[in-house]
Amino acid sequence: MPSSRISRSQNRATWLSPQGQYLAAALVLFFVLFGGNLPTPLYPAWQQQFGLSTGTITAVYAVYPAGVVLGLLFGGRLADQLGRRPIVALAALASVLAEACFIMAGSVGLLFAGRLINGCAIGLLSGPAVAAIAELNPQGDRKKGAWLGALTTVTAIAFGPLLAALLVRFPPVPVMKSSFPFLVHIVALATALILVATCLRETTPASNLRSWRDVSVVPQGITVPLEIRNRFWLAAAVAFLVWACTGLWLALGPSLVMKAVGSSDRLVGGLAVVAVLGTAGAVQILGRMMDARNSMIIGLLLLPLGLLLIVATILLQSRASLVLGCVITGGAQGFGWMGSSESIGRLAPPEQRASVMSAFYIVAYAGVALPVLAVGVGADWVGLPTAVSTLAVAVTVTALSLVTRLLRPHRVSTISGA
Repeated sequence: MPSSRISRSQNRATWLSPQGQYLAAALVLFFVLFGGNLPTPLYPAWQQQFGLSTGTITAVYAVYPAGVVLGLLFGGRLADQLGRRPIVALAALASVLAEACFIMAGSVGLLFAGRLINGCAIGLLSGPAVAAIAELNPQGDRKKGAWLGALTTVTAIAFGPLLAALLVRFPPVPVMKSSFPFLVHIVALATALILVATCLRETTPASNLRSWRDVSVVPQGITVPLEIRNRFWLAAAVAFLVWACTGLWLALGPSLVMKAVGSSDRLVGGLAVVAVLGTAGAVQILGRMMDARNSMIIGLLLLPLGLLLIVATILLQSRASLVLGCVITGGAQGFGWMGSSESIGRLAPPEQRASVMSAFYIVAYAGVALPVLAVGVGADWVGLPTAVSTLAVAVTVTALSLVTRLLRPHRVSTISGA
């Protein structure tokens, strides 16, 4: 039940202007989230160091989104009962523990542990943080809040691999080059905790808040209010597909780039991920006024071409297909993620926003994990080109089916104006 202590916590930390709190919430999301893909440029080195197969290194990658889903099962529900701030702070602390695993990693076991804990932290964070950004928008503009949350997510995911690649390539402390990126992230996490404690007000309605002893810790299912369920699943399916293709680049991009350009430089490998997500971020900045439905349709239509270029890069080790593949896949991700996030942001009722956003992120991160894991396992059996080609066919058929649904006349008002 609400208590006076809970009420006081809602009024704390309001010295910053509403616009300042809005931007500070996005900064907190950025500081925690960029650690999610910080290890990406290190995958080839870890594969060589520990003698890992393609399937095993893909599993190390895929355990992260599995952890995200686990965190999402609890994060939204807890944030709707305890408030956004405590759960965001808990996520930042869990991220510190994950980085400690990477710093001490002497075996593949600690890599799995670090990725799993990191995923759980991001899962706890995503729903509450994005909900807080939407709720802190000074004009109460949910579309703008959803756009800032989506843009911050993509920007952070792109920044992590770039930072890690730069720090490994030009280590300030050479003897610590493999661990220095994680030390830098710990400093960012400490900054995020200070921002949460001093710059953000609680946005969860006081009537919903409970004390810790009254909280239900039963994990939430992937459930949303019945009246928005059909529209939710349509937008979530788009997110699943665009993140499936993005996840493939995150997992395989560094090694594909190094083979295509004939370089063993990890900075070069990390740039593939940055190119994809940088393009996605640029699309969201330039196309933020676009209708959500049209944005999703464009993203879906670009997906098959992006996958075709991934296959071409694997088979031909062509620099041209590599560059085009990065740009096209980034464009698909940017349009699809922007449109689906905006649609969900408009659909989610205020009293269940964190839970609905968590359910949405569960589907999106499942898209990151499941197809990539299937490709990794399939590559060990039938070869990487065949495994990726199979995924490309499945994604193409599904994407065209979703485009058909989005083009139906009665979908125009429900998706665009939700």
